[in-house]
Amino acid sequence: MDYIENQQCFISHWNRTIKNFTQEYLKIFASCVTYNSERDINWDYPNIPNEEELSVIYVYEEKLIKKVKNDLARRKVTYFFERLDYYKPDSLKYRKKKFYYY
Repeated sequence: MDYIENQQCFISHWNRTIKNFTQEYLKIFASCVTYNSERDINWDYPNIPNEEELSVIYVYEEKLIKKVKNDLARRKVTYFFERLDYYKPDSLKYRKKKFYYY
């Protein structure tokens, strides 16, 4: 696995899933852009390229799920991820725009 850093994500929708009654995760669909500390982010009207595809972000760990879910329930539509993991393109589990946060 590899990772990308400093992603500012603008969430379109999300859902909570329990898999096999043991593994729980939060599935987020969002448009993400790389955060640049030298530029200000326009939070009201974010500059997202038109060709940007939706990313799917899986959030694991009970504490993280609860924190992110509470933020989303309060209608928070932007989220900053310091690090998102993904499978490398040569992996059989690789999927384009699919990330993991734990």
